[in-house]
Amino acid sequence: MPIAKITSKGRITIPAAFRKRLKSNLVSVEMEGDKIVIRPVSGIGGIFKKFAFKDKTPEEIMEIEEKAIEEAFCQKWK
Repeated sequence: MPIAKITSKGRITIPAAFRKRLKSNLVSVEMEGDKIVIRPVSGIGGIFKKFAFKDKTPEEIMEIEEKAIEEAFCQKWK
């Protein structure tokens, strides 16, 4: 089992043999209990899929964003 060092900036090097098997240069990183799980992502959309607004117009999405920004601003300055 290869051992990877975590740098002071939080970076690690994934061994070349593992990178070749991933067949992707995008990965998602999650914690599962006490384990770090790295999974290949086929495209940037895969990373953000859980945040996608389905069946919303661009105008509706902009309105949701504006409300979220307003709420965040109000919470910060209470």
